[in-house]
Amino acid sequence: ELFHFNETPVDSFVESSDGSGDHMIPEWLSMSKSLIECTPSSVIELLRSADDRAVANAIKLRQIQMEKELQAQADAHEAALKKERDERDAEEKKAEIKARLT
Repeated sequence: ELFHFNETPVDSFVESSDGSGDHMIPEWLSMSKSLIECTPSSVIELLRSADDRAVANAIKLRQIQMEKELQAQADAHEAALKKERDERDAEEKKAEIKARLT
């Protein structure tokens, strides 16, 4: 009986643009309040707990993704620095060899 509609279903309410379905809003509000009041607190706690876990998991996954991105940036930066050092060392070695030959 909690979900029994006395009026035409949702389709007629959504399709009406003249405001004729406005009387259904208080009815839906009343039914939603009744549903909340009828739901055991243990179920509500379970849903809140599941919601909390879902948010925590989403945050954890985002943190892991950000850490991977930061590590990739750090690795790329380190590779660029190593390449610069290697090129500089090669130039120095080349200059040293040239100086020995002259």
